[in-house]
Amino acid sequence: MKSRNLAYAACLLFFLVTGARALAQGSMEFRSSGNDSVKTVFILHDTVYRFVQKDSVTDMVFILGNVILREDKTLIYCDSMVRSSRDNFIEAFGHVRIFDGDSTNIYSDYMKYQAISKTVLFQKNVRLTDGKGVLTTQELQYDLNSKIGVYTHGGKVVNNGSVLTSDEATYFEDSKDVLFRKNVVLRDPQYDLSSDSLRYNTQTQISTFITETFIQFKDSTQRTVRTREGYYDLRHKKAQFGRRPVITDGSQRITGDSVSIDDSTGISVAKGNADYVDTAQGVRIRAGYMINNQKKTTFLAVDKPLMILKQDKDSIYITADTLFSGRLVDAEAVARAVARQDSLHRRYIDSIDRRAADSLHRAVADSLHRRGLDTVQVVASDSAHRIIVKDESHAPRGDSATQAAGRDSARAVTKVIGGKDSARALVPPLRGAPARRRTNIYNDDGRIASGRAAAAPDTALERPTDSTMRYIKGYHHVRIFSDSLQAVADSLYYSGKDSVFRLYKDPVAWGSGDYQITGDTMFVFTKNKKADRLYVFENALAINKVGPNFYNQIKGNTINGYFKDGQMDFMRAKGNAESIYYVRDDNKAYTGVNKAHADIIDMIFKEKELDRVVFRSDAEGTMIPFKKVNFDEMRLRGFRWQDERRPKSKEELMR
Repeated sequence: MKSRNLAYAACLLFFLVTGARALAQGSMEFRSSGNDSVKTVFILHDTVYRFVQKDSVTDMVFILGNVILREDKTLIYCDSMVRSSRDNFIEAFGHVRIFDGDSTNIYSDYMKYQAISKTVLFQKNVRLTDGKGVLTTQELQYDLNSKIGVYTHGGKVVNNGSVLTSDEATYFEDSKDVLFRKNVVLRDPQYDLSSDSLRYNTQTQISTFITETFIQFKDSTQRTVRTREGYYDLRHKKAQFGRRPVITDGSQRITGDSVSIDDSTGISVAKGNADYVDTAQGVRIRAGYMINNQKKTTFLAVDKPLMILKQDKDSIYITADTLFSGRLVDAEAVARAVARQDSLHRRYIDSIDRRAADSLHRAVADSLHRRGLDTVQVVASDSAHRIIVKDESHAPRGDSATQAAGRDSARAVTKVIGGKDSARALVPPLRGAPARRRTNIYNDDGRIASGRAAAAPDTALERPTDSTMRYIKGYHHVRIFSDSLQAVADSLYYSGKDSVFRLYKDPVAWGSGDYQITGDTMFVFTKNKKADRLYVFENALAINKVGPNFYNQIKGNTINGYFKDGQMDFMRAKGNAESIYYVRDDNKAYTGVNKAHADIIDMIFKEKELDRVVFRSDAEGTMIPFKKVNFDEMRLRGFRWQDERRPKSKEELMR
């Protein structure tokens, strides 16, 4: 800076000593080294101009005061300048500004302009603006032909509240891209970013990631992203990350071959070997395709999804065609809304029924009194069917007993002839409208409205207090594996509130000791993510394989099974219970088969094997000697050994 000030002072002293021409306008020519091209720079304005011929090949031009130059479409402004014909450059001092015919303006304290190559060196307080952002640095190389600027000694770009700094950068004026390198840091009101290299567009506000990049969002989630490829569109709040990015949101972490995020909708999509982990819930999901809705806190996984419920030793592995998860508070809010709509609908229907009943009652009564008839025909408004109402209160007067009987029969004896349900609903008994149904009416917030019709809250609709509790749904080809229990079904529902797996449509469960349980619907109760109880209802059947063609069996309307240390400990069949039990002596030799039925049958296990069977209430049975047993006939209704459907290992589910 000191040398530049000395040069400017020397120029001013030279003008004062030698004299100069004022307010001159003209031009300066710059020739290439081979004299094959000439560049002409026009002097549009100056205050003091001095031309000096130093020798036959060198001349110097000194200009002071509001200097304006033009070369093609490029305008140059400065306080003073020096031109050397031998070196083919212009040096400009003080309030330098270069305008390149569009929205790009460059400011500095010093500029060195090579006219032939149209390259410019800016130094000291350099500032480049393009109408979208402002780039500042202490030194900038700019090519007017390619419109590319480069700084290598640190700089920053400010654009709509975003501040991006780096050690080096290349600015492409045509595309409005800036390629930043080395110690890149972006500070934005919505997120902070750090990287080794980054491409940023000042017009679109899109950041493109080309090396390892770390992003910290500033919203309430404090979400972080680590990626090596992708982009973030600040204007539209959309992002695309590639090459196995890792997105962390509190206790949740998601990765995949690529992950896209739309902050405007709260939806993120992970594709290709996607992996989701929730350390707080002990849940991990792997799939080919995942969709996460941050605003609704829902999660959808397809393309061979696998869910792992972590625990110390015996984790639970679950697969299905589709896995879906959401918060229980949201699901139960929907249930409350449905209940509210149903109660409002019921209230409306009750009101219609009441008005219709009152109207028809008055019409019948008026007709009876007016005509004095024993019977009257009433046609429902929406039906051609006749409704005959008989009132014997107008029978001829007789003794008191007859009159009393007439009064009793007058208590609205009705009969519908060829009518429909809709007609029956319109003509209730003559004694009056049906009693008002007491229905809970819910406000928008889920609370029961005040009023005489309101009743005590339904505990099933109470708002849960823990917003982290989630539910899981699995659709089609559900398979479950743990060391102590395996199961398959068409669909699954799991609630974190009660830790129960609900299996629907042809569920089958297997446990250690070669036992199998089937039924229409099955509930698996867990405690600390371990099987604690198994409940099957409708067509429940338990089978215990004890030999090549030997099967202990128990059947009932319901079956309850209880686990101890991960092993089946006790099983109870209730309601029309049946059993087939292979009896063994003290030496564990088979002696026969017991076929029995009772209201309740219990099976008690010991060391993974069936130890004894207990019959309770109305038990009947027969013992078949072992030599007379037809093993193929020893099957209860619905028997089907389905070992081929049984998941054999967690690795099988992962494939």
